[in-house]
Amino acid sequence: MLHDAKGKNLHLLRMFSKDEAGARIERAAMPLTWKIIAMVGSLFVLFYAAAYGVVERVPVRSLGAENYAIIFLLSLDICCTLAIVETCRLCGLWGS
Repeated sequence: MLHDAKGKNLHLLRMFSKDEAGARIERAAMPLTWKIIAMVGSLFVLFYAAAYGVVERVPVRSLGAENYAIIFLLSLDICCTLAIVETCRLCGLWGS
């Protein structure tokens, strides 16, 4: 905390203070917490189930084998899930 000449507290640069915002920001920026793992797992299952709920067979149509379409769908599912989770984490971090 910064003080003026009379000893009064100045509320400047509080974002660098561990007391004011540092601890909250550190908690929000933790790389792997159970909340993040639960969010990734639930979104992954939700997206995969939604893709199979829209069509009866393999959701991604291609000229290749059916196994390729499933691998492509899983890769697309992982990319979309991680993009949404990281966007939510970034919004939470900036909001802290």
